Amino acid sequence: MFDLGYPEISPEAVALHSLEECKAHLENTGPRNLYIFSAACSAHRAVQSALTVALAGSANIGASPEKVRKQWLEYFERDFDERPRSTPGFRVMSLRQLAAEATTRPLPWSKHPLGMSAQEGFFLMRLASYRDDFEHPKQLTYLVTIREVARAIAAAVPLVSRSLEEVRHHTYELLPSASSIVRQIEQLCAQLAFEEEQRISRDQPI
Repeated sequence: MFDLGYPEISPEAVALHSLEECKAHLENTGPRNLYIFSAACSAHRAVQSALTVALAGSANIGASPEKVRKQWLEYFERDFDERPRSTPGFRVMSLRQLAAEATTRPLPWSKHPLGMSAQEGFFLMRLASYRDDFEHPKQLTYLVTIREVARAIAAAVPLVSRSLEEVRHHTYELLPSASSIVRQIEQLCAQLAFEEEQRISRDQPI
């Protein structure tokens, strides 16, 4: 990360910002509002950005789809004067694809896959579904409990700090902040789930 006084758009900067944004949304979440989905979108972006950092590698192409990676390798193998003016681009895989890549092949720097439990994988896909439904509203209405969304967020955000840890040499300055915010998000999610359970219990007829 560079401190030049300008806004920085890099996957690690976006990951940290998105964690902060997720925490802020969770602090505003109350019964029957949509802040919890805003928090889910921020968590989704944080995980996607952190996985991008972990997969990028020294050439910054590891988070691209396989076809684009091959195009970059062909580009690099050409003599400088023979390279086309247009580059293959910097398209990044979807969250689902990034997670699959990070957990099934060795990461560029650590040389081992990122550990992810079956439960984490399940809730990560659930988080992606919530984000899709909120960012791209469908022609239907359905209800989701705050507890369900909070569980998905709490299960997914630890992947941010774990992914950043894979490239500690590059992210060491922001790792303490990211890890601290992840813990706060987990606590907020647990509190929201507890409060909803208490509210539902009170509303149940005796």
